[in-house]
Amino acid sequence: MDPFVVQLREWTQRMPTPTHRSLRRRSIASLILGGLFGLVAAGGFVAALVLDQLSIKLLGLVFLSVVSGVMIWNAIRYLRHLPPGADTDRVQFAAPFAFVISDDAIHFPERFAADPEDWPLAGTVVQASPGGSGGSLTLRCPGMRRRRFMARALVLSPAEISRLVEDRRRVPGALVQRDPSPPQATPRSP
Repeated sequence: MDPFVVQLREWTQRMPTPTHRSLRRRSIASLILGGLFGLVAAGGFVAALVLDQLSIKLLGLVFLSVVSGVMIWNAIRYLRHLPPGADTDRVQFAAPFAFVISDDAIHFPERFAADPEDWPLAGTVVQASPGGSGGSLTLRCPGMRRRRFMARALVLSPAEISRLVEDRRRVPGALVQRDPSPPQATPRSP
């Protein structure tokens, strides 16, 4: 059978795609600004300890420290995962499609900060969950990070995609493996 591409809706692809140069420039600016925030917070902590004036202002310094840490962490992560290319090349953050179902595997595309992955079809558990906004589709495979797609982001419904995966498992030569635990309903809080 031909591979089946599980498409994402058009709105998921509308994310602006910055160039290498602009993403690198923003990351370096974030790194510098985060470092400055960290220095201001550290100076404030030292001043508060030296002057013995521990007060509610200390809460603001803690907040500033957290903001500084997040800015620095994001800048380093973006710089580390920036794909090779010319300064004018665009950096695509969103995946072009959700995944591809072939006869023996589920293939996830490459996206920013994530390499492509191939999961064995026989070892993948697919669960279509009802819920608000149409529910979600969850894929699990031992040793892999769980993948969840909201129904509103997929062109097909989660139930249809789950049926497609089950149909592919019925292909001769494919091992059928089901989740041994029955699905459990989660109680809703009033």
